Amino acid sequence: MTQLCAVSTCRPIPGHHLPTCLFPDDECGGCLPHLAADGSAVCGWHIDTVRARLRELPALWEAIAEPTTGRGGRTEEDDGPTLGAPIETRYYIRSQLVSWLKVLEEAGRMRLPVEADIVAATRALVVRHQSDADVALGAYYRAGTSEERRPALWAEAAAHRAAADAERRSRESGRDVMEVLAERLDRHLLWLLDGEHAQIFAEDILDLWARARPLAYRGGRPPITIACSCGARVALDPDAETIRCTACGEWGDLAWWRRS
Repeated sequence: MTQLCAVSTCRPIPGHHLPTCLFPDDECGGCLPHLAADGSAVCGWHIDTVRARLRELPALWEAIAEPTTGRGGRTEEDDGPTLGAPIETRYYIRSQLVSWLKVLEEAGRMRLPVEADIVAATRALVVRHQSDADVALGAYYRAGTSEERRPALWAEAAAHRAAADAERRSRESGRDVMEVLAERLDRHLLWLLDGEHAQIFAEDILDLWARARPLAYRGGRPPITIACSCGARVALDPDAETIRCTACGEWGDLAWWRRS
């Protein structure tokens, strides 16, 4: 039996109508949802969109708390979110992701990640990048280092310093934990989108993204991002000396990312 996309708000196919449509003519431009993809309860567009928005949630979660974006109260002249909205939204995003991880745990597909382990891993990365930067700088200043190697060593040290700073910011904001939560759900995304949980999971992720995005970029336009080879989105900061993917660690300057 052909199955329609389980997402209640799935965009209808223009010119195609449900058997129960009362106006299958000019009054109804189309009311038949897209068909579910093979092995899924939702259409291909929703598989891709849910995945993309799930991967974006950690960045939105972090941006909501930034002073230039989500933080701040409402004045009489401002109809924007109140002071509590960013805090409530961040709590809601995290609690919802954890709830879905518990669904996976109850189904025997994974064990819940331990926050202390995530924190320890992030701090270890900071130390490692700082150490690698020191080694590269030591080689740069060491007598006998060839002139041909010096630019590469300086760039390597700068990249490791930038990576250490990025990991430190991730730990300070708590984004490192959110990255792990989203990654674990992403790993089991197709299972969640095929079966009894499909509609609720898809609509939950879409709702979380819709709640978070206006708060995250309230103070300005969202950053331009590019897809990394690992599938994550990387924000392109034109002022940064090096730009690093927080998901897999790939790094390079702005020109390198644009060529990738």
